[in-house]
Amino acid sequence: MKFIKLSLHDWLYNAGVIGLLNILKHSNDEFDINGQEVTINTDSFENFEEKYFKYFIDTYEKTMIYTKLVNKIEKLLNTQVEESNLKEVTDDIDFIKSKMKNSAYKSLVDSIDLKKLVKPSKKDKSISLDILLELKEIILNNKKTILKSECIGYYDQKSKSSKAPNAIIDKYINTNMLNIESNTKEIIDYLPKKFNSGFCCFSCGREIKKIESGLSFLNRMFFDTSRKTSHVWNFVSDVEICPICKFVYYCVPAGFTTVYGKGIFINANYSIEESQRINTIIK
Repeated sequence: MKFIKLSLHDWLYNAGVIGLLNILKHSNDEFDINGQEVTINTDSFENFEEKYFKYFIDTYEKTMIYTKLVNKIEKLLNTQVEESNLKEVTDDIDFIKSKMKNSAYKSLVDSIDLKKLVKPSKKDKSISLDILLELKEIILNNKKTILKSECIGYYDQKSKSSKAPNAIIDKYINTNMLNIESNTKEIIDYLPKKFNSGFCCFSCGREIKKIESGLSFLNRMFFDTSRKTSHVWNFVSDVEICPICKFVYYCVPAGFTTVYGKGIFINANYSIEESQRINTIIK
């Protein structure tokens, strides 16, 4: 049995600590808080990837496109089209067809000819109920996969913008570099080892083996240490973190309360319990 101890530090790291505790609490895992420190049993990291995404899905499902789509399809299936609601119905159909082009849905609905989902008109007020029923079945049967994809999103590094405005994780993490399963294994392997490399974690000061990707996986926060060496002294980067701190930073999105692309975290750093309390209130 192994334990790790985390202490509050700067605001971004603190958001990661609170995010990690939010995920563990949501999964009914135990941890011990003592002022600005928390002790966690590494057994809690088993199946952590599943726990990680379950937290986001359960927390943000109601704000996701998935929920809007299901509601709009259900509404259309139970709507009698009349001239008074014609525009509302056509807008809903336009919304459904446009969202089916998103990466979370596109491959799932390839077998459906969406051109047959025709909008009603004043002359013909009928709706393609069979297409809507088929879409509903596919969406409901793939709920977990769709919601996971929507929560992750896709951050375009070139345009510096999210390709999924309602996504959560890509607001903070370069999702192409998000590998939770690999990271949890790294922690277990890392804990009993000692290194004489001369390198230290940029965040906590723990010894590390070598300099690799640094903090470039954090969107809008840090630079790409492999390509932008002019940002560091003598063009040689010493910016690197240990597997434990990387794990904490991966949990930053869970520390923020994010709605419609905007996130908030209150850095009440005088105690972990107080920070948890305050950030729970704003949800």
